[in-house]
Amino acid sequence: MTSHQFVPAPPRKILRRKPRKIFRVVREQGEIVDWPNLGEMTFIQQVNAMKLAGKRTHISTQSFRDLVGQLARRYPQATMGINPKYLRHALDSGSIEELAIEVYGCDPTQPKVFIDDELFMIALDEAFARIADVATNGGNIIFATSRPSSMLPFMIQLASLAHNAGANVLDLFSNTTPGLVDGRAHRRLTWCGGVGVVCGEGSLLSTNDTKIGEDLLFHLSRPDLVVADHVFAGAALTNGYPTVAFTGFESLAVAIASVPEQQCISVPIALSQPSNNYEILANNAKSYFN
Repeated sequence: MTSHQFVPAPPRKILRRKPRKIFRVVREQGEIVDWPNLGEMTFIQQVNAMKLAGKRTHISTQSFRDLVGQLARRYPQATMGINPKYLRHALDSGSIEELAIEVYGCDPTQPKVFIDDELFMIALDEAFARIADVATNGGNIIFATSRPSSMLPFMIQLASLAHNAGANVLDLFSNTTPGLVDGRAHRRLTWCGGVGVVCGEGSLLSTNDTKIGEDLLFHLSRPDLVVADHVFAGAALTNGYPTVAFTGFESLAVAIASVPEQQCISVPIALSQPSNNYEILANNAKSYFN
């Protein structure tokens, strides 16, 4: 028989978790926590506090350069369906980066890039003045958003201001027929307060599908101005309509195509904040329509 030598088991290790302390905020009943006092701020300070522009809108420089590289390689999703003639001046990554700096005011030499608040203010002033000018002349305006959870209330108020100033806000009284949007069936266009959005199964939905922008323009009369964001702005631009485009970093192709500013005014803005944060823009727009 072979002899077996006893091998002791490794010693047991007993792990004890350190007790976790839970800190609860003590506040007065009904007090709003972390909501800035906007009444004591200038408009540009409000914009920074609401994270619409400024350093709190940052993304990593690597992510920004990935977006630049995808557009330089002309990936279909990166170009957002925009007509190539609007992107001929953006030949390579270097030229695209220079144009992005011109629109967003970002600094790619830093670890993070963000939307410059002063450039945002200048572009917003031009955009509101353009919308008010078309509205007071009784022009046809289309409003649309691909980010309803963020931009829809602001766009509805902007459409209402334009309508009261004399604009003909183009919309439909019924939804369009259902189709395939973002690879999902049974989605269609609907209008909320004169603003076109994508809906499906009873919900308002975000979209990155460039074809839905073409459908929006197909169902409406020819506009004198399109006020939109992301893919809807890209569709309006590539069809040759004058456009006011709200563009975040994810809308890089629209921002680059708008640089000549002949057909498009690009407003660099974060498109992912809660809808309440955009209320300050609607309040600021009222002075342009008076």
